[in-house]
Formats: sequence, C-alpha cells, structure tokens
Amino acid sequence: MPAEWQVATRKGRSRKAPETVQPQLYSSQTADPDLGSPWVACPLNQDALCPSTASSHTHPQLAGLMQKVEICLKDLQASSFLNSFQRLWKYVGTQSLSDQTSDRQCEGSFTTASATELVIYGLGSPAGGYRAVHCQLAFALFMQTQLPCLKQTCAFDPVFTVLDESLLNEYQIKVPEQDISGSYLAFAPTLFYMPHCDCHLYNNLLKANWGPNQLHKIAILGNSFHSYVQRWAQRSKKDNADRPHELLAVSASGTAVELPVNEADFAVTSAFNDLSLHLFPEWKVSEHDMPQSTASAPQIIC
Repeated sequence: MPAEWQVATRKGRSRKAPETVQPQLYSSQTADPDLGSPWVACPLNQDALCPSTASSHTHPQLAGLMQKVEICLKDLQASSFLNSFQRLWKYVGTQSLSDQTSDRQCEGSFTTASATELVIYGLGSPAGGYRAVHCQLAFALFMQTQLPCLKQTCAFDPVFTVLDESLLNEYQIKVPEQDISGSYLAFAPTLFYMPHCDCHLYNNLLKANWGPNQLHKIAILGNSFHSYVQRWAQRSKKDNADRPHELLAVSASGTAVELPVNEADFAVTSAFNDLSLHLFPEWKVSEHDMPQSTASAPQIIC
C-alpha cells in the first residue's frame, strides 16, 4: 500500500454551526486574484465560468442571480480557502490510486485527470437567496475548470425551481428530471460534489457503486465521513435500521481515504465547513478488503 495515503481525521475539532447569511450582505471588495499562482491546476477563465449578464438575458431575476454567483466567484478566487483546496487538489493529482504492488490494472479509476463527469447533489435553491448556496455553486463552476477531461456536469435537488434550472443551464449544467435519491451508477470516472447532504444520500451513492470493480470510479467531495462515524457512534442501537451501513463501513475499514478540506475561515461559514474529499483507491477496494454491503441498491443512472 503506498505510504503517502493516510485516512485523515479532525482531532479535537468541533463542527461549526451553520450560519445564515442574508442576500443583502453581498459585496466584493477583493481585487481579482493572481491567476498565475502555482497552485492553480488549470487557468481560470472568468468569461468561461460566468457568461455575461448583459442584455442578452431578458429575465431580470436570472441576470440578478448570475451577478450574485459572479460576486461569489470573485470572492472565492481571492480566498485562502481556494488556495488551500488547490494545494490539496494538486497533491491528489500527484498520487497513484492504483496498486503499485501488483500487475493488476484497474481501468476507469478516478483521478483528477481522468474524471469525465461532475455530479452535484444537495446544492439547494440558488433562487432561495442564501449566499452559501451561491458560493457552493461558484465552487462547482471552479471545479469544472479542474477536470481537464470533463464531458458533462449535472445537478439535482428536489427543491430546484424553474429559475434555478434556467440558471444552471446557463452554466452548461444539466438538470435530470428523475429523482433517484443519489443512486447514481458511474460508468466513467466521476466526481460527486455533495455539500451538506444527508448521510443517507451519500449511503445511497455508495450502494449504487458498491463492489471492487466499481467503487474506485468515484470520488466524493462532501461532508466528512469521519464526522458521521463519530455521530452515529453516539446513537442508540434502536436506530440500527436507519444506520448508513455502507458509509460507516468504508470509513471504519479504511476503504475510503478521507482528505479534509480546510475552509480557512471562509467568510460564509456554512458554505464549506466539514468538507472532505473522499477517494476509494483500487488497492483499497479489492475483493479481499471490500466491506460487506447490507443490501443491493438499484443501479440507476442520472
């Protein structure tokens, strides 16, 4: 097993309570960041990320939402949080997720260079006015620039409105019609961005991709699995039927490599707190080491 990978934990760290930031607090006092930073995995193109909100958009609410996302994107680019994340992303890109001790090659494993799909769950409604949601969407747009082989981005949340879907379409993000409760079967290397989702949504995703020939295809950028393990350890045994068994199993067994993302005191605390990148390297999901699943999940695509 490569020595570089370790399952990370947050020792002694208490989870911050979410903060509600009203939309009238929007302001961007920061100058455009230095896009020549050595930690930028791909050049950031502001025009590519945020199309102009000029007169081509006849819907004033849509134009207003796009302006708020642009403000959040500028604040994000100038933040210590993004600088910290870029360091982590670059580190992941230099690591091997294959088994270096055997001749077995696993096709389709997730890497930062191989991912062809970005799937966003649990974003919330951008039209709802919360700045945290706009910051999370801005981060998703940034992530599109960090996946050089990206072919498709899709997003789903049952709270999406018609205005939300119009906004996402402006950023080339597809919105599927069917609610599959996270049971997305990845046919190609896929990054799942799931900010502050319920633990059962993560669990459904894991079940849909369960097995040594499948789980290595995905990576999950979302709430810390380690935090869920700690919380469920304090739950009563009578809650066992509702327990997210697969999530707890991959975390406890070490099948999931968890890399915490330092939110670096980002201005909107509720946007990126408790965020971790979860990887499932091929050498950790072998036939011998794969934890037992509690049930078979429907294999559904978005």
